[in-house]
Amino acid sequence: MNAADPQDELGPRVQAEILAGLRPSVLAVDQDNLDRARELRAAAGSAFALAARVRTDRMFWT
Repeated sequence: MNAADPQDELGPRVQAEILAGLRPSVLAVDQDNLDRARELRAAAGSAFALAARVRTDRMFWT
């Protein structure tokens, strides 16, 4: 997502390609985007961990 213009967003395929190239060990997302992050992880063919802050202000890993 473009921080200057939130409406200017890369498509899921491009996001997955970027993640596949970066090969992160952890991707931190907010709870609202956790399902999308799971989809991107699968599309990237990677096994990186996901970290999300839940409404209780605790971090959890998936």
